[in-house]
Amino acid sequence: MKRQLLFLISLSAIFFHLSVLADPGRHCPESFEKLTQLVDRNFFETRRDFEKYTELFPPSFLSHLSNLKSDGHWLDAGSGEAFALQDFFNQTVIDEPSFTKNAESSFWRPRKIVLDPELLHEFASRLNAQTPEEKPRVTGVSYKMLRADPQIPNLKLKIGRFFEDIPLSEFSPADLITDLYGVISYTPRLDEVLRRYHQLLKDSGRAYLFIGDYLSVPQYGGSRRLEKISEEGWYSPFVSSTVKKADGSNVSLLDWIRNLPGFRSKVEFVEILQPPRRGISEGRIERRTLVLEKTQQTTHIPELKLIESDDGKPPLRKFEEVVQ
Repeated sequence: MKRQLLFLISLSAIFFHLSVLADPGRHCPESFEKLTQLVDRNFFETRRDFEKYTELFPPSFLSHLSNLKSDGHWLDAGSGEAFALQDFFNQTVIDEPSFTKNAESSFWRPRKIVLDPELLHEFASRLNAQTPEEKPRVTGVSYKMLRADPQIPNLKLKIGRFFEDIPLSEFSPADLITDLYGVISYTPRLDEVLRRYHQLLKDSGRAYLFIGDYLSVPQYGGSRRLEKISEEGWYSPFVSSTVKKADGSNVSLLDWIRNLPGFRSKVEFVEILQPPRRGISEGRIERRTLVLEKTQQTTHIPELKLIESDDGKPPLRKFEEVVQ
């Protein structure tokens, strides 16, 4: 009887936990559930290594990270299988010859990432010279991780919970937050995530929010998601997502975030030269990241209501500000 009672209590706790996660609150229930299930299915890239972070984020990411010492803290919001974080604690974090070679080829299309070899050497030398004990502490957030925790000192993984549901008291203040197609790209609770990023960042700390590609030559041929390419040349659900402001105007999600108080914002990019290929013109791709630097202790971020979402990876979302 006692065992049955404990089972029923445990079962009730599980259902209560799921009901809390599934509560859409002010948001559109269907769209909220769609995004929740999208993350739960985990059908997206989760195995990026540190070299891929170096390739996708702008050079200032490496500069900022390589300057952090043992008292620093890097928070990665959306770590997948956390290979990039594990790689960071290797003795050789960046293999320059290998990285340069891989930057000029691809298994599915030719392209060339434009690198400054002197900067790459500077950052690589700084990172590779540090022992694991000299490196900053790292925290990764992964809703679903299929491999075992690598159990590396100074690496803590938060597994099995949405970032929005983890008490802030479980995190240390962060010098650096990265979000590579992570929390910010999939959350229905966007305003809450941004408030948390602001609270967690130290003074002058930076959040790197990966945006996507900007095409100098709109490459419509062969695209499977034509609606994701804006008239300006963006290929990014992040940018194509919109916010209806309290005054009735509509802005892109990118512009809405860029104008939030408490941050200094800047869009930085990695340049990629794309040679012509079947159905696609020669062009230049800017792989862009929104960098938010904390400038004030307090901020006022308007509440948002999720109105609509598709099930893309990442999804297109429509929000509107909640009028108080």
